[in-house]
Amino acid sequence: MKTTIAVSLILSLVSHWVSADLHQGAIFGFGGSDPHVMSWAGERFEFQHQGEIALVHNPDFSSGVGLDIQIRTRINDWWSYTGAAVLRLGDETIEVRGGKDHSRYWINGEEGFSALEPREEMRVWLKEGQEVTIRQVNAKQLQVRLDLGNDEGVVIETFESFLRVDVQANEKGGNFANSLGLLGSFPEGARVGRDKTTIIKSADKFAKEWQIPSSEDKLFTRAA
Repeated sequence: MKTTIAVSLILSLVSHWVSADLHQGAIFGFGGSDPHVMSWAGERFEFQHQGEIALVHNPDFSSGVGLDIQIRTRINDWWSYTGAAVLRLGDETIEVRGGKDHSRYWINGEEGFSALEPREEMRVWLKEGQEVTIRQVNAKQLQVRLDLGNDEGVVIETFESFLRVDVQANEKGGNFANSLGLLGSFPEGARVGRDKTTIIKSADKFAKEWQIPSSEDKLFTRAA
């Protein structure tokens, strides 16, 4: 079985959806918590950084629809953590932010209902038909799952102020081909720079390489 369960030191509860749907032919990557990253190839690394970083960048996703996933990291004294994420599929967005009291999420800029009871869930659909499931796992944990079809999807999950993103891709010619970003090139997981050629060995330099510059779209619409 060519799958790997990603384990975060801070967010130790692995995504319910990922643990339930492990199957042959899937490739997983994740980024989050303080922050830890697992590339498409299963390589794990961490870095200390503050800013907004491209986890996945793929303008070719789904025959040119395009997909971007960005995370926001913050430094707290001597350590950093991931506290927010935003996903853009075409011109639609899903934004999630962790919080000590409660997590919040927005779909296409509109805040979603955040007073679900523990284990309660609701579903909404994007205009292209993709299903988004919002599940209140418990009082401290919110899970937002985007089903991309073809055994592919994204889970954004919070635990109090901390957040992680799990990405599942289909290795048999799925939509993630040509993806770059903090998860590396797909499916090799190589730390490829923005020029699509340079290999960056240092984890810190690699994270800075994929920081979102002012010249690019910053997908976050909410302040930290």
